[in-house]
Amino acid sequence: MALFKIKKTGEIEIDKELLKLCPLLSELTINEFKYMVVAYDYIDSPWCRKPEEERKQIAARTYLQGSKQPEDTKLFKNAMEEYMSCIYDPLLYTIDQYNTKIYNLHKKLTLTDNSSEITSYDKSISILQKRIEEMKVHHKQDDEMLVLKGKRKLSLLEQWKRNKRLYRIQTDESKKYLLEKKDNG
Repeated sequence: MALFKIKKTGEIEIDKELLKLCPLLSELTINEFKYMVVAYDYIDSPWCRKPEEERKQIAARTYLQGSKQPEDTKLFKNAMEEYMSCIYDPLLYTIDQYNTKIYNLHKKLTLTDNSSEITSYDKSISILQKRIEEMKVHHKQDDEMLVLKGKRKLSLLEQWKRNKRLYRIQTDESKKYLLEKKDNG
């Protein structure tokens, strides 16, 4: 069972028992949690192929009805950090980032008439799309290997623990890189 399930109608069903395992998430309102799922989930959401900015717009329109963005509150930021660490998967996160880059390149592509720029953007988009397909195959193989090695699938808690560890490593490396860049810049 997952933390949430999205029905074909777009309605999000939250597993209240699993939500208790994430104390910060359970402090959010239902609409804030639904906003977070639509805006930031790049794995199970039907909108996961859209870039993050577009997902945020859809989420705000659907669940906030004009109220201010929850990202401004400390509780939401901390809850989002907890949520992102639970769902973190390096390959899927990279695919999400590539999709955002493709989206931005498409926007640039439509604004230019320069043939060399069009060719450059088109090549970049093709390379990213090819890389995404390769990563999807690799991700599927990784999932199969986890089952084969352990002779069983990881439980949700084991997956979350693994994801949190990987997320901490990634965020620590990002912070270290930004600090080094700031010191050298």
